[in-house]
Amino acid sequence: MDSGKSAKLLALEAATSEPQAAAEEGFKAASFLKKVRRVAGYVPFTRDAMAMYYCALDARTPAYAKGVAAAALAYFVLPTDAVPDFIVGMGFTDDASAIAAALGAIGAHINEDHHNRAERFFVEEATTPLEHPD
Repeated sequence: MDSGKSAKLLALEAATSEPQAAAEEGFKAASFLKKVRRVAGYVPFTRDAMAMYYCALDARTPAYAKGVAAAALAYFVLPTDAVPDFIVGMGFTDDASAIAAALGAIGAHINEDHHNRAERFFVEEATTPLEHPD
């Protein structure tokens, strides 16, 4: 343990930074953006997911809301989940549930700017070809 900090202070720092740590460790923006581009034409909640993504990036968004957004978006990106995405007609229902639950929890923090940025993403960037990793 750091000799300059008490156990209480370390515990407080860990508790208050937990949502931000989840956002940084459990969610990879590149994976999310790649999946959004791939499914944008047939998954109806991708615009909401993009608005949530921009909300999570916003410095004004509280840490707990960033953590909730990161968790829901990470679940959307995960290749293995409760209902595999390749099942036609049902594959994204669990992802939709995770996004809907997160929207219910943090929807007040998703503002018009976040929605506008999401729309711009689909107009400007969603048609850009993906780069192949080396």
